[in-house]
Amino acid sequence: MTGLKDMSDQELKHIVASLAISIKEVSAQIKELSASQKKTDAQQKKTDEQIKELSVSQKKTDEQIKELSVSQKKTDEQIKELSVSQKKTDEQIKELSVSQKKTDAQQKKTDEQIKELFASQKKTDEQIKELSVEQKKTDEQIKELSASQKKTDAQQKKTDEQIKELSASQKKTDAQQKKTDEQIKELFASQKKTDEQIKELSVEHKKTESTLKGLGFNVGMAVEEYFYNSLDLTKKVANIQFDDCQKNLHGFNRELKLQDEFDITMANTTKGLLVECKHHVVKEDVVKLRESKVKNLKILYPDFKDLEMYLAVAGASFDLDAKQEAKQSGIIILKQVGDVVEEEVENLKTY
Repeated sequence: MTGLKDMSDQELKHIVASLAISIKEVSAQIKELSASQKKTDAQQKKTDEQIKELSVSQKKTDEQIKELSVSQKKTDEQIKELSVSQKKTDEQIKELSVSQKKTDAQQKKTDEQIKELFASQKKTDEQIKELSVEQKKTDEQIKELSASQKKTDAQQKKTDEQIKELSASQKKTDAQQKKTDEQIKELFASQKKTDEQIKELSVEHKKTESTLKGLGFNVGMAVEEYFYNSLDLTKKVANIQFDDCQKNLHGFNRELKLQDEFDITMANTTKGLLVECKHHVVKEDVVKLRESKVKNLKILYPDFKDLEMYLAVAGASFDLDAKQEAKQSGIIILKQVGDVVEEEVENLKTY
């Protein structure tokens, strides 16, 4: 009290003025902290909504993975059935019975399975693309949360020193942040599980492709063997009698860097025949035979160079445009009908 009495009025006024300025500064800081806290609450609310959207998206992804797994199991069962059926087909081919009709049905089933596999693969690719987008979105959210948390920590430190009321609000924010971190951890775990499931499906898909390729090769070899045995027995095609019948000629010219193989060839002293065998003949097979196969045969096997060369396509089934292309090109069509090789000859041409 004695000290205050000893102070002059001027000194007291100066102290009061300093206190007023300090109070204003504190009030301004409190307002800034309150505004900052409101902004933090708004950002946290936005983060919660984004987490909910991510959770919904993840659930949808899990359901799609489950559907893929069911589809893959169904495909494996169908492949097993196809393998058993193929063994039966091989036995029937040896007996030269009416096996081809059943083989046609099996090939149709195989084509449908391949289509399903392509559709399954396309769906998997779309899921991977969606997962990449979702992952990128998650990474961006984590960056935003990290930046937001740093800013919140700095504001909280200053707020704790000055305002007790804001301390309660900050505790709430910390609890929300902890919940957010746990949700992000769960999403990462779910993402890892999804990646493993996609990897497993990819392995199964490769195994399926390998099995289908093996089955296709066996069917093709069986068809080629059937036509060779039939043609070698009579050595007669389109009323032309040949002296010689060979199969599986493989030619290679190192200088020209040319290599090719020819399913069946027949010849006499003046005429030759090149036969291309396929289980199912498409237009591209006919065009390739006409445009390149016969030319390569004459280069790699000069004995055919000066012969009048005829061409034929042989198969168990034909695309319509393949038949039309063969007829327009003067190429013989050989088709297996039961135990008989049926010939279709129109506008026969030499090459």
